[in-house]
Amino acid sequence: MIENNTTVFEIFTGDDEMYGRLSRALALWSEAMCLRLKILRGKVSAPACGTSDLVIIDMSSDDRFLPAQPCDGCAVLAVARGDEQCMRAYRRHPLSRLGPDFDWDSLCAALGRCFEAWYKGLASLSVPKLASFPLCQLQYAEASGRRSIIHGTFDTLIVSVPFGALAERLPSPPFIRCQRSYIVNLSAAVSLHSGQLELRSGTFIPVSRAGTDTVRRQLLQWQQCRKAPL
Repeated sequence: MIENNTTVFEIFTGDDEMYGRLSRALALWSEAMCLRLKILRGKVSAPACGTSDLVIIDMSSDDRFLPAQPCDGCAVLAVARGDEQCMRAYRRHPLSRLGPDFDWDSLCAALGRCFEAWYKGLASLSVPKLASFPLCQLQYAEASGRRSIIHGTFDTLIVSVPFGALAERLPSPPFIRCQRSYIVNLSAAVSLHSGQLELRSGTFIPVSRAGTDTVRRQLLQWQQCRKAPL
């Protein structure tokens, strides 16, 4: 029912702190996107790995820490600040640029401009007799007898899949079961109050009294990890 491939990102930088920040931020981002991601550190003065889908280059690094040349087929995201670094980056024809003091929103925007490089790693939900769709587009799901109702950014679908079977297949996080009959994507949630989980769409999802503290803790942890600065 759930299908995905692995996307490979390769980071070139001479700054261990920058590598750590990027790696942690990308792990959080891939979790939110339901993306299977493998992160590599580029070797000094070596070409980018031929299997990489996206090469991330820290343009503040000395040339000896940068790839000799990105391989054909590799998209490039440049981490750069100021005219000089940007000029160095443009010679490598990046799809996108990210400032070194990036936050969650700027990271998501920069990676969004590189969508064609990494979309193959998105986990997708294959629905019987219907087309599949990326899991990250699923906002919440609810039980309906022996079927499930899936609410996404695309539409609302009624599928002939038992809710329990659907719940077992969705990764946690980002999906949490806030009540016996509801599963919510934490990326779609805004706040929890009065026993209801408010979504960005304006929908309110009931939360069981027994699970309120757990849901509140999961939502708070999810949001705090993604606050600026990363």
